[in-house]
Amino acid sequence: MEGKVLSSPPSLQGSSPARSSCDESDVASESSTIVYDHEPFSTFKDRVLAFALTCLWPDAAADDVTVERLPGGAYNRIIGLTRHVRDGPPDVGGTKDKEQQCILRVPRFDAAQVENEVAVLKFVSSNTWIPVPRVCMFDHGQDNVLYSPFCVQERVAGASLFALFPTLSHADKVRVAQDLGRVVQSMLAVRSRSAGRFVLCKSTAGPPLDLEPFVRSTDAPAPGSSRLVLNAAPAEATPAALLMSMLAAQKAACLETHPTETVLPEILDQLSGVASDLERTGWLVAGDDHYYTLAHLDLAPRNIMADTSQTKTAAAASSLSIVSAILDWDSAVCAPPFVACAPHPWIWAEWDSDREDEPRVLPSPESTEAAQRKEVFDGSAGATFCRFAYSTEYRLARQLFRLAAKGFGTNEDFKAAELLLEEWHSLFPA
Repeated sequence: MEGKVLSSPPSLQGSSPARSSCDESDVASESSTIVYDHEPFSTFKDRVLAFALTCLWPDAAADDVTVERLPGGAYNRIIGLTRHVRDGPPDVGGTKDKEQQCILRVPRFDAAQVENEVAVLKFVSSNTWIPVPRVCMFDHGQDNVLYSPFCVQERVAGASLFALFPTLSHADKVRVAQDLGRVVQSMLAVRSRSAGRFVLCKSTAGPPLDLEPFVRSTDAPAPGSSRLVLNAAPAEATPAALLMSMLAAQKAACLETHPTETVLPEILDQLSGVASDLERTGWLVAGDDHYYTLAHLDLAPRNIMADTSQTKTAAAASSLSIVSAILDWDSAVCAPPFVACAPHPWIWAEWDSDREDEPRVLPSPESTEAAQRKEVFDGSAGATFCRFAYSTEYRLARQLFRLAAKGFGTNEDFKAAELLLEEWHSLFPA
């Protein structure tokens, strides 16, 4: 087991069936059980309780721990754990008025790499002032009480903006706009000469964090060194060269396993042509933008926590007035700046804030208040964001990057590529 533990080495205590705030939601949990082939929460919660008493709070009694089923995402099962601490000795019936809370994240798929999410959180907390959950403990193997990789994080205050934002006053929505703009600006302030995904170094001889390049290279860093070099220029490759190399690597991998395949290689060639056209027409230029920056890739309201009880004004550059944490950094990367600059129309317009694709036509603010929120967000995010956020060409470049980084695993990916190429050719006919 790796990472930090919350207490001294554990000793398993006898336990009763887990206390759960979700005993009535077994029917609701059936979707997770069926879709992801998971153990039902009704039995899994007892194993989670044993985990909590073994690894987190070995001095706690079973009755003092609550296991809570929380809404999960596409990639992780989410469990809330709360320890109720008595204000007096148990034998005199102390009142349980203090709590210790954390979140247990269990990957839904075997291919998940928990350690890499930990790497991102460590990087963000060390190199930006963006609030993220503290990692308490993690294990990337299955030799544990849960028989699964897991990550335990502190439970941050507040609620997800997915449900909270529509209920906020205009003043609080403005605070959200300002805070989110500062988060974006902080990500854009990170400058790396290399692109790739964050990983924990397996060797203890060098830096704890590294970047795994999007395209495997024979030019490995020297022992004890890292590709994660900040504030160094120029970058290893131009944005267009990076995209074309990622697409070429996909094509080579496809033909290696399916030598007679023609459909995907043809699509990849056409997408590579789009990258070349973006550079030729001046959208993907080197110049001052020849660096890579931190990009979240899923900065949606469901992953933004806000705490309306906060009363600070965010006058300091390193403080936020209402946003309490940014969650789910699983997909974060170092990438060209335009990748980090997707607009957030839900701030100023009625919008399905949980959809992942960018609209072809952004909605305009329909009121003075909505226009104020957009103005505050754009001003807080800064000039670099505004340069890359709102043009059709950079929207298509972001879609191109996602396909280059993710690959083609579903019919939706092929459909996305088809729509991208269709729109690009309508803009720049051959």
